[in-house]
Amino acid sequence: MTRDQLGRAVTFELRKYVGGRWLLDSVFDDKAYAIEEAKSLKERFKSIPAVWVVAVTEEHGEFREATVFRQSIVDEEPGLWKTVQSRPDTPAAARIPANSGANTGAPKPRRRSAWFHYAQIALGMVVVLAVGILGFAALALLR
Repeated sequence: MTRDQLGRAVTFELRKYVGGRWLLDSVFDDKAYAIEEAKSLKERFKSIPAVWVVAVTEEHGEFREATVFRQSIVDEEPGLWKTVQSRPDTPAAARIPANSGANTGAPKPRRRSAWFHYAQIALGMVVVLAVGILGFAALALLR
């Protein structure tokens, strides 16, 4: 893991612009490798209009983001860099509490226990058996 001058852990997120949204592609420990991979991704997949590398620093339960690299084919695409520019690039302004849930817009999926899964399988088996028994009964009545 890379460390900054103050000894904090730093990771580098490679994000790609797909379908009008920024998606996380991969996370790296090395800045140079992250930038190299962003350029390579941009070259390999012409359908990706833009890539963005962000340095993420975690300190005392807060995450700070700073833009390291960005490259785009079309800067005029609606909403492309508006999303990037609306996010603070300076580490001091980019504080997001780690436990606030603000890191993702999607709600966390509810996890169900294993018994629920097995109960669904058992219910499915009962339904299949019932349909089979009713089918044989219907055939017996038709004879």
